[in-house]
Amino acid sequence: MAWAKHGTETLAGTADSVTSTGTATKFNVVMSHLFPSGADTFRYLRFNSDGGSFYARRFSINGGSDGTGESVALVNTGIADGDNFNLSYHVNISGEEKLGILWVINSTDVGAGTAPSRGEFVLKYAPSSLTDTLDSIEYYNDNAGVDYEANSNISALGSD
Repeated sequence: MAWAKHGTETLAGTADSVTSTGTATKFNVVMSHLFPSGADTFRYLRFNSDGGSFYARRFSINGGSDGTGESVALVNTGIADGDNFNLSYHVNISGEEKLGILWVINSTDVGAGTAPSRGEFVLKYAPSSLTDTLDSIEYYNDNAGVDYEANSNISALGSD
C-alpha cells in the first residue's frame, strides 16, 4: 500500500476553515494543527463541506465517560481552548458509510506543570448517497469572532 498526498492547506491569514481537498482515496490519514484566535471550543470536522445531519460520533475527553452525538450536522472535535493537534484515520469505500477514528491533544497552559488535554473520537459520515466520496476534509469553526490563525494547517495522505 503506497501513500500519496491527498491535499494540504496552511493558512497565510485568518479564516473560519482549513481544508484538504484532493482526489478521493479509500484510506486517509489526516493531521492538523489548529491555532484559534480566541476562546474556541467548537472545532468541527466535516466532509465535502456537507453540513447536513449525516454524522454520528462517540467520544471521550480526558478518559471520562463516553458521550455521543447522532444525526448531527458537524462532528465537534474541540476539547478546550488553545491550539489542537489532531490525527485521524478514515475509510472511504463507495457504497459504504465513511468511518473514522480521531485523536486530539491540546495544551492551554505553558510548561511541564500542566498535563495536556486529550480526546478520542470515533465517527461515521452517512451522506444521502453512499456513493459519495471524501473529496475534502475540513476543520470548520462557526464560533462568531474567532478564526483559525495563520499557520493553522491540515495535511492528508491517501491510499487505495
